Amino acid sequence: MKQHMKTKMSVAIAATALLVTAGVTFAAPGGGILGRIQALFGDVQSSLAAIGGTVNATNAAVTDPDSGLAAIQNGIDAIQSKLHVQSPGTLTLSSGPFDIPAENDGAVEWSVINDSDTVQTISVSVYKYGVNTTRELLGPGTITTTLLPGASFHNANSIGDNKLFSTGAAYEVVVNTSSPNVLPMVTVWAPNSNASVPGTTIPAGDWVKLQ
Repeated sequence: MKQHMKTKMSVAIAATALLVTAGVTFAAPGGGILGRIQALFGDVQSSLAAIGGTVNATNAAVTDPDSGLAAIQNGIDAIQSKLHVQSPGTLTLSSGPFDIPAENDGAVEWSVINDSDTVQTISVSVYKYGVNTTRELLGPGTITTTLLPGASFHNANSIGDNKLFSTGAAYEVVVNTSSPNVLPMVTVWAPNSNASVPGTTIPAGDWVKLQ
């Protein structure tokens, strides 16, 4: 008998739930189990209607330019777009081949600035070329770093015997980025000086876009 009553209650609850889902509004509940179930789902309907009204009011406030919330949301969206980190893309820039002035034991420096308004991830590789040999990726290998808007990054290495750079070879710096507003430069510094060797600087405008 108890099992039979449980089965009837389950059927009644399921049927009532289907009616609520279909949008049926119950009349005033009667007595017995079904009446209590009707009353329960009537309360559920009222709660869902109240929640729906709150959600609609919130959405209206966010999209209403006079509420102030729309401006706040726009500000949040702008900040999120600036913090979105761009991965290295298909834009590859080359310094072109350059050599080291004879009898120079200064340093070679490359630098990159992020002139875009979003965070950028860049990859930089330095290659050495010999005569009729495959190019060599110099240590420490490809450098990947993230630049905030308006930030810069650089790396400098000495020239000389048993150094990363030496005279008598050609070199190339390759930058991979996703923005044309990432600007690279390479220069050769004179030894024991804060001045670059005249004619050695390769500014951003002289870099070649590789296909």
